[in-house]
Amino acid sequence: MLRLLILRHAKAENAGPDGSDHTRALTARGRADAARIGRYLAHHDLVPDHVLVSSATRARETWACAAAELDPAPPVHTAAQLYNASADAILTTLRQLPATARRPLICGHNPGLNETALLLSAAGTAELRAALRDGMPTAALAIIEFAGPSSGANASANPWSGIRPQSGRLVGYVSPRLLDAATD
Repeated sequence: MLRLLILRHAKAENAGPDGSDHTRALTARGRADAARIGRYLAHHDLVPDHVLVSSATRARETWACAAAELDPAPPVHTAAQLYNASADAILTTLRQLPATARRPLICGHNPGLNETALLLSAAGTAELRAALRDGMPTAALAIIEFAGPSSGANASANPWSGIRPQSGRLVGYVSPRLLDAATD
């Protein structure tokens, strides 16, 4: 079974110190929310084995805060192509994941991440799919499962290279607001 984790960056300032979008830093709430998602990953045995993060400051900070809650934290790879990427660009990046990745996480931006999660999810509970259709707020996490590699002639092929739209099942969706509602 392959499991893809899609994490939107946490709440960020309106503009970076140099006025650019790329250098926007997280707010205090964003850092707290990202750490909370990290604790969720750890508590639910969802620690990724391969991490790709947008080169934007807010995405890198989101993963750093989440990863600080994991022991050990997996290595991270900065992927400049994820900065404000479209669903098609994200799908291309996913198809280039290493064959050894069984639980990769990508951290980036909307609308591309939300569109990618919707594009890949053919199944899942009505409640989860409705929440995803409502959009991914900051620090939201979507979890999509795919059938694992086959045992046939192509069993040694990279399973990510053949990932297609509507080939996954949405098995989890969480955001800081949903976590708050669950603990009330």
